[in-house]
Amino acid sequence: MKILFDVTETMNHKSVSGIQRVVRSVAAELYERQSEFNCEVQLVRTTRSGLVSVRFDDFAGHSENDLSANAISRSLAGKFIRIGQNLKARARPGSGLNKFAYSRFGLFVGLALYRWRNWSDWRLNFQKNLISPTNNQCVFLSLDSFWGRDAKSLVALRRYKSRGTAVIFMVHDLIPITHKDFVSSSFNKVFEKNLEIVAATSNCILFPSQASRNDYLKHRPLNQELKLCTIALGSDFTPESNLLSQLAPKKPKSLVAVGTVDKRKNYELLAKWFREIGFREYSLTIVGRSNGSCLELEEQLEILNSKHPSFTWLSNASDEILFKVLSEAEIGVSASFAEGFGLPTIEMSRMGCKLLLSDLPVNREVAPKGAVYFDPTSVSSFQEGLKKLDGVEFTVSTYRSWSSFTSDLLKIIR
Repeated sequence: MKILFDVTETMNHKSVSGIQRVVRSVAAELYERQSEFNCEVQLVRTTRSGLVSVRFDDFAGHSENDLSANAISRSLAGKFIRIGQNLKARARPGSGLNKFAYSRFGLFVGLALYRWRNWSDWRLNFQKNLISPTNNQCVFLSLDSFWGRDAKSLVALRRYKSRGTAVIFMVHDLIPITHKDFVSSSFNKVFEKNLEIVAATSNCILFPSQASRNDYLKHRPLNQELKLCTIALGSDFTPESNLLSQLAPKKPKSLVAVGTVDKRKNYELLAKWFREIGFREYSLTIVGRSNGSCLELEEQLEILNSKHPSFTWLSNASDEILFKVLSEAEIGVSASFAEGFGLPTIEMSRMGCKLLLSDLPVNREVAPKGAVYFDPTSVSSFQEGLKKLDGVEFTVSTYRSWSSFTSDLLKIIR
C-alpha cells in the first residue's frame, strides 16, 4: 500500500498551529516506520494540476526560504490586511476611508493571491514532481487543514479517486459553520464550499472527537457511501515518558493558556479576570501567536505585559519555551468558546497541570477526570472554578502517543 500523505498547508506556514503539529508528528511516524507498517509513504501537496511530491528532508527541515509561493502570498496578505484594519480603526466617521481601506486592499490582496497561486502551481509542475493518477493501491491521506486551499486543487483529487486512489480527509472542527460570529462571512463561504468538495471527494472522513462528528452530522446531509470515523489525537508528551520525574517544581497559583490569539479563544475573559482579580495573587502566561484579527485585544495584552510582572504574553514561543512554561505552571486554562479537540488541554494535563476548562462537550469528552469546568461568558464562574481547584491533586493524563495514534490510523486506512 502506498500512502500519499498531504502536507500542503503545513508547508505553507512557518508558524506552528495545533493542526500542523499533528501533521508533523504523524508524518514522522509514518516515514520512520514504513517497513514496520508494510507501506510506502510519499509526502505530497495539492495543486490545481494534481498532487506534487515533496521530499521528506525538505518537509522536515523547511525554513522560511522553503515556503511555497502560496505561503508568501498569505504573508503579504496578512500584512496588507493589518494595514487596512489600522486605517479603518483610525478613520474618522463618515470619511469614507473605511470602505477604501477594505475594498482597495482586499482587491489588491485577492489579485496577488490568485497570481501567486498560479505561479506556484507552474513552478512545482516545472520541477516535474507531479504525480500521475495510477491504478495502484494508493491512499491519499490529509490530516492537514483544507479550508485555506484553492478549491480547484481539491477538485483535482477526483481524477485520482476515479483511478482507484482512496481519499481520506480529517475534519478537525466545523467552527466556521457552528460559530459564525468568530469568522468573516467570506471565510464561512470558503469553508462551506471546500467542505462540500471534501465530502463529495472523500471515501472516508476522520474526526478527532465525537463532538466534531456530531457537528458534522447536524450540518451536512448524510451520505451512505461516505464512511465517518472518530479517532482521538495523540500527544507530544507520551504516556511512556516518566514526566513527573522530569518536571520542575510547580509555581503556586501560576496559570497558563495556549492557543492562537483570536476571538474564539476568549482571551478577553482571561484579560478581564486578571485586571480585576487575578493580578493580586496569580500569575498568568498566554502562549499564542496573533492572527491579526483582534488588534484591540492584542493592545490589551501588550499593556498587561508591560504593567504587570506576573503577566506574560509569548507570541512566538519555541517548543522548548512551551515545554518550560507548561512544566512550571500549576493550572492549565482554556476559556475557548469552541474547540474541535483541544490538543493544548491534553498537553497541559500531560505536563501535570490542573485543568480549568470552559464547559464544552468536547472538553468533557477529552479531558481527564479531575478537570473543573466554568461558564466561558462569566468572570465570576472562572474565579469560582479556581477556588474549586484548590483541593484538587493533579494527575498526569494517560493520553496516548503519536505512535499509538498512527497505528490506529493505519487500521482505519486498511
